[in-house]
Amino acid sequence: TRFILAENDGQLGVYDLAMAAKFKYRLTVPLDAPAKNVRWMDGNRLTYVGGGKQQIIDYDNLNSVALQASSPEFTPFFSADYRYIFSLTGVDEGLRLNSTALRIK
Repeated sequence: TRFILAENDGQLGVYDLAMAAKFKYRLTVPLDAPAKNVRWMDGNRLTYVGGGKQQIIDYDNLNSVALQASSPEFTPFFSADYRYIFSLTGVDEGLRLNSTALRIK
């Protein structure tokens, strides 16, 4: 493991063990309820649902992107090669599967 993550009420602290560097920041888009924390997407990026969309941020918060609509009640799924993300929406009106390509050629 290269990173240690600490989180409290939308504030994140990440320590990079390989570079001995600290990063401290607040989420620009707050988590949607009932989600309580961000999750690691892979070894370098975090993901969560905020503003009704799946948010992805780099560990150091230098890059962030809002993707497709997503419900915080469900954990997103990524294809094995991280080419696509899948999420669910429509909890009250019937579930809908959403997908977005993560790589652009």
